Amino acid sequence: MMFQDALEKSGLKPEECIFIDDQVKNLEAAKSLGIHPVQIIYHEGIEIGEYPTIQKPSDILDFAKTVSIGIFKVLKTIMYYH
Repeated sequence: MMFQDALEKSGLKPEECIFIDDQVKNLEAAKSLGIHPVQIIYHEGIEIGEYPTIQKPSDILDFAKTVSIGIFKVLKTIMYYH
């Protein structure tokens, strides 16, 4: 599973990570492991889940403040998930 691989490679705990995606099923998988899911809404017609949403990737910086994740961990997490 890509989440397990990313966690192992990054050395981060699930609760230290943020997963950004537009698909609810992928966000649910991340949440099941304890990763903070964030849904990106960048076009109409997308299924909206129960997760925090952002409009553009830079919005994640504001979200990271709400879950006490430092900017360096956010960048490291994004690097491994990309």
